[in-house]
Amino acid sequence: MDFTTFVRKPFTVEAVEITEDNIAEVAELIGTLRYKENGTPFIAVNRRIVPNIFRVYIGFWLTKMGEDNIRCYSKRVFNQQFIETTPELVGLLGSLNTTYEDDFEDEEQVVFENPQEYPDARHTADLYSELPREPKVFAGSDEEDDEDDAS
Repeated sequence: MDFTTFVRKPFTVEAVEITEDNIAEVAELIGTLRYKENGTPFIAVNRRIVPNIFRVYIGFWLTKMGEDNIRCYSKRVFNQQFIETTPELVGLLGSLNTTYEDDFEDEEQVVFENPQEYPDARHTADLYSELPREPKVFAGSDEEDDEDDAS
């Protein structure tokens, strides 16, 4: 069996760092503003809106892809996974993020019976918007005691 090496296509997001000045505004978008006993503000996240994290603190980042795909990341994870866009990257991303539909631009519109079988056929944000929004709770997890989110 012969393997071929591939590079996963990048995607772009809009992002904002959570600060003392905007934490209340961000909380209105993704959850409820609360305070620890020592007075530190944090957002108790509505998992139906942001399924990947329980709490958001000052210094975390909120990303948005499209209107419905919102995620939050600690500063460390955000800096590992994202870099700020430059004009050079915009050109590169434009050439990488073509779809199968682009290949058929002059032909009839391509309609896939099961788009999940062809993940490159539509923009990733379209696929994310179709995912269920219910939070997943795993056996043995405790949403209230998730202190690891602050790292």
